[in-house]
Amino acid sequence: MESSHPLTDHTAVSKIVMYIIAGTFVVCVALVLAIEGLDGMPFGIWGLLASFAFIVAALLMAQYVKHQPH
Repeated sequence: MESSHPLTDHTAVSKIVMYIIAGTFVVCVALVLAIEGLDGMPFGIWGLLASFAFIVAALLMAQYVKHQPH
C-alpha cells in the first residue's frame, strides 16, 4: 500500500530536510557575520567559503532528490 501524502514520501522528507539544513546554515552565517564580522568565522574567509559550499551542496542534494524516479 503506497502513501500519496507528500510528508510520508521519503523523497519529499529528504528534500525538506536539505532545505532546513541549507536555511540553518544561511541564518547562522548571517548572524555570525552581522554580530562578529568575518573575524567571528572559524578560519576566516576559508570558513565562510566552506559554509557557502555546504549551503550549495544541501541545495543541490535537494534538487537531486526531487528528480529521483518513484
